[in-house]
Amino acid sequence: MLTTHLRRVGAALAAAAIGLPALAITTASAEPVLDPPLTAAAGTSWTDGPCEVGAGVTVVVDMQGDAEAGVHCVTNEDGTAYSSPNALQTFADAGFAVETETTTYGPMICKVEGAPDPCGQWPGAWWGFYTADADAAWTMAGAGAHDTAAATDTFVGLSLVPEDSAGIEPRADTALLEDETPGDDEPAEERGDDEPADADAAVVAAADFLSRELQAQDHLFVNHGFNDYGLTADFALALAATGLNSEDAASAGQQVTANILEYIGTDGERYAGATAKSAVLALSLGMDSTDFGGVDLIAALQDLETESGRFSDVSEWGDYSNTLGQSLAIIALEGAGVGASQSAVDYLLDAQCDDGGFALTPTDGTCLSDPDATSFALQALLATPCATDASIDDALGYLVGRQQESGGL
Repeated sequence: MLTTHLRRVGAALAAAAIGLPALAITTASAEPVLDPPLTAAAGTSWTDGPCEVGAGVTVVVDMQGDAEAGVHCVTNEDGTAYSSPNALQTFADAGFAVETETTTYGPMICKVEGAPDPCGQWPGAWWGFYTADADAAWTMAGAGAHDTAAATDTFVGLSLVPEDSAGIEPRADTALLEDETPGDDEPAEERGDDEPADADAAVVAAADFLSRELQAQDHLFVNHGFNDYGLTADFALALAATGLNSEDAASAGQQVTANILEYIGTDGERYAGATAKSAVLALSLGMDSTDFGGVDLIAALQDLETESGRFSDVSEWGDYSNTLGQSLAIIALEGAGVGASQSAVDYLLDAQCDDGGFALTPTDGTCLSDPDATSFALQALLATPCATDASIDDALGYLVGRQQESGGL
């Protein structure tokens, strides 16, 4: 019984993003003090069933037992695609009555549609918070609903988990309503299921997904209560690579710019990977990498290069610089017209293994190639004249060798 309860505590912490002490204060006799129920935001509406593509967020509440799960689609009344930086609010926008109990770590979901009654019993039934992309499996969220965004075309769900259970996902498919338009020049019935979609259309769809994710977070991702400037920069870089949705890429870039010292380090701290990525971001968005939020990122990168050629962190917490940051630094310096040193490129090449791939960190021991590190390193080698054709060919050969029939690496 104790083991089951511990599993349940861990699952509840993940779902509600609160600490154990806040849960432990509830007892079989203590009645929780509930917050006023959330109300739907102005300009939102909902309908029964899942959303159509591009319309909004599909919300599921599953009481389990004999009752069927409630499935609602939240949309905006003005016809624009619905999204929200706060999934807890999305449940209210979907017409579900959600009551919370405020804890030190934020609101904990206590009752949904009046269940369980009473709530807050320990042990007892509890609400698990789940998320899913379209046509993907449900996943118990690693943060609370109030700290999780609900992006267009995604699913958010609450499942009433029975006592002594570590979790049970909502009983609802994660399929959006099909778009009745084929989307290509030929009728859908004349297009074989095994024919790949037009490449340009795939890029547009991917870029639109990235934009919706950014818009849902006000163009700044928040993970577990902390601003994630690295992930925000990743999305902006990806959009810049497509050349699409430039306004969303620029807005994400401005979020990084406005808080640059929080990302690259302040008060004597400086992080090589973050500095390098910020410089690449500035160049990709057509911004000044020598005056990015008041910081000369190029000069900062050069200051972080050690005698060995490694771009290293300056931090009381240790040096966590790696092949990804080394590669980004070379790309940034070459892109800025300054040029990377031969020693910087040579240090990167020290991470290349016998199979042509690159290790995440250079090592004197066993060299273990990593596809992510190799793809970053290959871009750096292609950007600098200091690399050899053989190192480039070997890295490319490694990646091609890792590619599966599906195209994935």
